[in-house]
Amino acid sequence: YSFAEIYDEIYQKYKDYYLLVSDIIKKFAPSKAKILDLGCGTGILEMYLPKDYKIVGIDNSKDMLKIAKSKKLKNVKFVLADIRNFNLKEKFDIAVCINDTLNHLTSYKDLKSFFANVARHLKKGSTFIFDFNTTNFIKNLQEENEANWIVVESKDKKKMLVYKKFRRGKLAVWRFIYFYKNNSNKLSFKEEEIFERVYDLTQIEKLMKKFGFKTIEKREIGNYKLLLVTSKILS
Repeated sequence: YSFAEIYDEIYQKYKDYYLLVSDIIKKFAPSKAKILDLGCGTGILEMYLPKDYKIVGIDNSKDMLKIAKSKKLKNVKFVLADIRNFNLKEKFDIAVCINDTLNHLTSYKDLKSFFANVARHLKKGSTFIFDFNTTNFIKNLQEENEANWIVVESKDKKKMLVYKKFRRGKLAVWRFIYFYKNNSNKLSFKEEEIFERVYDLTQIEKLMKKFGFKTIEKREIGNYKLLLVTSKILS
């Protein structure tokens, strides 16, 4: 059992955000465009995109991709790979990286590798759309012993996720406890922690400049997340 099995039920409440990102992609992508989704998870965004797009979704979780592939989206190819160092040997019209995937890169070296790799997979004039949690995000988090637990139950009532998010030093931490019935119908549980590092706009813009990206649009999502639409201006 893993986070992937209840991921869709958590993220379905963000439908409006997926629609926003989908509208931005459609604004900049030509018909039959080649789209690269970095950190695609269970393929939720792909369900909101036109069927004439040729989409490649990348994620490093086998569990996430298993669910994504089960959706049988004919115009999408899902690939198990690391967003820091994959090589698809082709270039795309649009790259997208949302749901603070970028923040899961907890070292600046990894972030630099990520931007370099995205640049390698885009043509000059292509669009890169991404979001990230800013320093405001961690300021809003409580310490571990003060944070409240949140409960999410699966539709079939057979699985339950209990989680909380809190700050630990300079990192944001998600602690997950999964409750589920095993093959003997006995209740079992599994614990997991996921870490995020927050970045400020200056750090991001420094890497954008280095790898040839220019901001076209900037949107604030709440008071802690930025969504950037950028253009690749270098070959």
